[in-house]
Amino acid sequence: MKERIQSDLKYFTKILEDKGYALTEKSPNQSDIQKIEHPPKGAKYDAQKLFDLFNSQPLCRLIFQFMLREKVDNENEFIDVDKFTNFIYGVVRENKIQHAIAEPPVYIFVCPECKSSNYVEIKRADKIRAECQSCGAVFDRKKLKKIGSWQKIGLFDVYRVLSQLSKTGFVLEQNQIICYECEKIEISPTIKMKEHIKCKKCGNFKEVKKVYSTIDFSIFRDIKATWFEWYVYKILKEKCKNVQRVIPLHKVKNIQTGQETEVDVLAIVENNKIISIDCKAKFLMGSVSRNDINNIVLDWMQFTDYLIIIATSEIPVHTKDFWENKLNACETLFIQGNEIEKLPEILNRVRV
Repeated sequence: MKERIQSDLKYFTKILEDKGYALTEKSPNQSDIQKIEHPPKGAKYDAQKLFDLFNSQPLCRLIFQFMLREKVDNENEFIDVDKFTNFIYGVVRENKIQHAIAEPPVYIFVCPECKSSNYVEIKRADKIRAECQSCGAVFDRKKLKKIGSWQKIGLFDVYRVLSQLSKTGFVLEQNQIICYECEKIEISPTIKMKEHIKCKKCGNFKEVKKVYSTIDFSIFRDIKATWFEWYVYKILKEKCKNVQRVIPLHKVKNIQTGQETEVDVLAIVENNKIISIDCKAKFLMGSVSRNDINNIVLDWMQFTDYLIIIATSEIPVHTKDFWENKLNACETLFIQGNEIEKLPEILNRVRV
């Protein structure tokens, strides 16, 4: 692995030197990306599982991002599942979630005749049938149509995703055990739950509730800032067939002037064309304003063939127009949250 990284760095160095630039030191945040990609000895999390989960079910990256925000910004060790579910309801109502993920994260069954989900199951002639309460149609329940839904996201869906995240090791699933008589709250691993259902002190039954938290990220400098850069780097590395080389978070220096700039992700495609990527992990309710994109991207035009701005949320048309006018000397792509997993298809269409 180290040999491949060194080979990629040498390749980038040669291509950039031909343009009058040089790779200098790694960004301090790159050490965090390496820790995500290659966990420290003894760590119990699996980066590949996390990537596969994000890539196959983007709702998982939204919840993970929410958990990081709660822990880092609001100093909440455990995610409030009810709070997050209500937050999701609000995001759905405001039509914001469609800017963050492409496909509806929940599937429902509907009547094949009128497409209503208002049906009941009944037993007729020893067979389970479905009877639509909207149009009256009666049919074998196997004929129910499965369709995507935004409005149905709820508590059970959030718990399902949290349970999946816990299997990556980045999220901890535990039990909050409360004895209201003794006014005592304990946190216990799931495997010990049966031992704590009844209070040994007062004999009353305790309330047992699942709680979720992220692992202790003290080993990272800024996991909240780097998880998305890691995810984009990983997509380019594993999913983009026309990407020949890719490196995360490096500083690039103009050899003549000595001026340095930092790029979140650098990639090389066919014909040694360079792609520079700026990653914006905006929170779900927000959108990328023109001021969120730093002026340093203007420096990239001197050595970049393609510039890509990737955000986890919406990139409004006026923001794109503003920056396209400033970056007219360089072909620029804007990819918002609901297009992230389509990055391989988008790059395959890039002219080289």
